[in-house]
Amino acid sequence: SAPAPAQAMAGAGAVATNPAAPFTAAVSPVGASRVRLGDPVSFVLTAGTAGYGHLYLLNTSGTVVALAEGLAVAPGAPVLFPSPGSGITVRASPPVGVNRVVLLVTRQPFAGLGGGGAGAAPVTLGLRADAFVAALNAATARLAGTAWAVSVARVEVVAGG
Repeated sequence: SAPAPAQAMAGAGAVATNPAAPFTAAVSPVGASRVRLGDPVSFVLTAGTAGYGHLYLLNTSGTVVALAEGLAVAPGAPVLFPSPGSGITVRASPPVGVNRVVLLVTRQPFAGLGGGGAGAAPVTLGLRADAFVAALNAATARLAGTAWAVSVARVEVVAGG
């Protein structure tokens, strides 16, 4: 059975963390964590185990984008998203404010919440941020405690100029 999740961030919409995870997951923006509207944004993902990375963007507006699901990850091998040559560009979009980027790493294949897959283009989900977080927390609660880890990063979008 899965351990009781701890909270990664205080307040409503907190993404569950897994204190029992025997490996780490980390996501961070490449460059500054403060970007202007329209600027391209990319992320580096790392994992302490071989598995699958699932990357989600929770926009300040409350919309959720599945950036990628099922990305192959390996211990000590950072993954850049979007990868060079993928044809995918992620740009900072309105509204201004703090966005959350969630990386879930699973040891086994995981269906994800966006229906996407490795190499799939980002997909806007039909879930608001709170509903997405609740669905993600419910999905990870069904996984073994040794099977997943999560990381949350913040990217602040500011007006250009």
